[in-house]
Amino acid sequence: MPVIIVQHSHPLSSGILTGILRQHCKIRVKEAENGEPLWAGCVYVAPPGRHLKIAERGYITICDGAKVRYSRPSIDVLFSSAAECYGDRILGIILTGGNQDGADGAQLIHLLGGIVIAQQAAEYPRMPMAAVATGSVDHPLPLENIPSSIVALSIAPSAAFSMQRHA
Repeated sequence: MPVIIVQHSHPLSSGILTGILRQHCKIRVKEAENGEPLWAGCVYVAPPGRHLKIAERGYITICDGAKVRYSRPSIDVLFSSAAECYGDRILGIILTGGNQDGADGAQLIHLLGGIVIAQQAAEYPRMPMAAVATGSVDHPLPLENIPSSIVALSIAPSAAFSMQRHA
């Protein structure tokens, strides 16, 4: 499956996260480009200061747009567009962060049958807690348990998806 990362960062920090991930990932990591298709086995990082949306048929759209919850790029923008494109085949993950970005998008993912994971005991807990407060988080997990959960969901999605609301 493709992996898309949106991080709140300074607009002049281009390439920093992508470079760090390249050093630690065995799969391809790149800064997302407007109009490119999503490919399984690739990590796409939203460019700093720009929203990343998933358009119909799985193409990336990079745009400026207004800030959402004080953020650009916004997790809500990504989650909402991905949920509308892929419905119940979405896994949204909300990690540490200092505002409520992602909570609305998590609700849409959940509403359309996808799975939402939120980090428990985050250093900056406001973002994951805001998502949990919506009732849309299927799996609040400690950070160290999230990678194995992603692997389990990618290996046996039908079993994981059928059990998603029971966790």
